[in-house]
Amino acid sequence: MIIIKCKYSYCKHETNEVTKEDAIKEGNCYYHKDCHKEKILKKEIEEYWNDNMPSASLQILRKVIKQLIHDKKAPADFVLFVLKHINKNNKPINNPFGLINYCGNKDIRELYKKMIINQKYTKLKSEDNNEIYIEKVNFTYKPSNKKITDII
Repeated sequence: MIIIKCKYSYCKHETNEVTKEDAIKEGNCYYHKDCHKEKILKKEIEEYWNDNMPSASLQILRKVIKQLIHDKKAPADFVLFVLKHINKNNKPINNPFGLINYCGNKDIRELYKKMIINQKYTKLKSEDNNEIYIEKVNFTYKPSNKKITDII
């Protein structure tokens, strides 16, 4: 078993070490699965902003993404969901810092939670392993020697 250091600069694991079998290789670098997913989601956020939102410098956008994901501990897929929600509903946003306010919106958080719950439900529903097996249960009656007057 070969242990390699995760190259993600914001790795959330204590030791930053990953086994070669569990790692995801990108170029010459190895990442934890969740670190790699977060890295890709951050790249998607940047691309979505550049394609659909007002122009802003990449440096400011990355600063906002870092602040949301690493400082405020918002999931990267939540930030992407908020961006898509803003664009789909034609909400006003002039710069990346407005994204911080939208991520704090209670209504948008509730929509995100509902979306996650629906995804989990459809995933569980689509799995074939969810068949419920009911075994036959036999009940037997054991008469009690107590009388009604003993209880009172």
